[in-house]
Amino acid sequence: MAVALLAAACSGGGHSGGPATTVVPDQVTADRWVPPAITGGAGEANFCLALTSIYRHLADLPRVVSKPVTEDYLSDYVRFSPVVVAAAPSPVHASAALYVGATATYLNQLVRAGIDLNHLPPGSLSEMSTPAVNAAYTTLSGYARTQCHYTIGGAPNA
Repeated sequence: MAVALLAAACSGGGHSGGPATTVVPDQVTADRWVPPAITGGAGEANFCLALTSIYRHLADLPRVVSKPVTEDYLSDYVRFSPVVVAAAPSPVHASAALYVGATATYLNQLVRAGIDLNHLPPGSLSEMSTPAVNAAYTTLSGYARTQCHYTIGGAPNA
């Protein structure tokens, strides 16, 4: 949890010549995510827990304030993706394997490129736009919405 720090430098009853330092309350300055413990095999409950946990974690990315922490967040997805796939029930297992696997591969390449799109190997993003990966995303996101009550890339469903 980010802590707001509002510092006003005062000395001798007056204010310092420089501006006060402000840290926005919702900025993320460290990766403190702890993956959920998934016990048992594949199934809806385990899959929904794994899937929603990693995507809720990634939802914080716009508030991350440093490149190293961004790299940590993306690496969390890469490391946790096998758990998500293993937890997927049979109706969505193939889609989870394809989409989550392709996303993990891309994010791993992005981290290795220093989060610089200009340093990605040619064609790095091409797998993400294939019809098969798009179909897998459609299946996976539909399942997440109806069974997990979560919209990938958005807020939980009402």
